[in-house]
Amino acid sequence: MNRTEKATYLRIALALQNISVHQIIAEQIIETFEAVNEKGGDFNLHDAVEIQVKYRKKKKTETP
Repeated sequence: MNRTEKATYLRIALALQNISVHQIIAEQIIETFEAVNEKGGDFNLHDAVEIQVKYRKKKKTETP
């Protein structure tokens, strides 16, 4: 399952709990979670900012 599919399923599960999350935010959460799982205690501010910048750019390109 790719990250977009995971994010979609996450959004559905959260919506069932009355938690609304935009698709891009759900993808950012999934990528952050995967990075934390991969790096464990080595996940750092640089990693977090790198992900944030990536999704900020993605949001700008997808928003009219």
